Amino acid sequence: MKKSIRIFPALLLAGVLSVTAKSAQESVDPFAPGQGEEIPQRDNSPKFISITFETFSVSLADAVSLYNGQPSDTALYKEITSRVAKGKAKQENFVVLRARSGERAALKNTSEFIYPASYLPDTTPAVKPQPAGGVAPKPSNPAAAPAPAAPVPAVAAPTSALPFPTDFKTRDLGLSLVIEPTIGGNDSIIDLRIEPIIVTLADRTKWGPADSGIETPVFEVQSLSTANTMLTGQTQLLGTMSRPPASKADAEATGRIWFAFVTPKILSVPRH
Repeated sequence: MKKSIRIFPALLLAGVLSVTAKSAQESVDPFAPGQGEEIPQRDNSPKFISITFETFSVSLADAVSLYNGQPSDTALYKEITSRVAKGKAKQENFVVLRARSGERAALKNTSEFIYPASYLPDTTPAVKPQPAGGVAPKPSNPAAAPAPAAPVPAVAAPTSALPFPTDFKTRDLGLSLVIEPTIGGNDSIIDLRIEPIIVTLADRTKWGPADSGIETPVFEVQSLSTANTMLTGQTQLLGTMSRPPASKADAEATGRIWFAFVTPKILSVPRH
């Protein structure tokens, strides 16, 4: 008598699935590239940093309400730039300077002003005072000499000679910017040292007599030197680079405040 062997379909399917799962596990190498947990690949292309420096001026009352009323530097920057478009704020400077990570870069938008710094006094010999009519001749006969005349007033020596300049200095008028940026962790953090300086020729002052005085320049300086940590693409407030309150270059300086912002960006070197 013949015996028949029955194969249950459920058992057969379970065996096939277990063999397939085992084969799949054996074929996966967790240490092979692209296997296991996916790790984001770092961009190894060469990079540099672009720094945008801007200044804006607003009225003193607006400056107080703006600074205290905005939740962040980014919000403050957006509000001020929107007021520039409406004529309620003024953009004073816009500068872009780029550098490699860890290296110093400098930019100048200036003109050179040369002025004397020291002088020698006038060494012209003094002119001896002479009588207005000259020296009277001496008579040959003393007995016949006339009675002495009244004294003639002396002629004063001229005093219009100017001091002689011996040393000169040069001052840059305008904006000078120095940066030193460094790329930090994960190519998103930037450590930035920055020093903007704005120099303005405000006035000239005269020292000494009206006809022989010395004229010296008066400069106004707006400067800032700081080191900040920031994120790429995020605008940050550096400080208020306002003019001096008693400014001679800008009569309205007392009522205006300057805000200085910087926006850093990490950029890859373009391949095309």
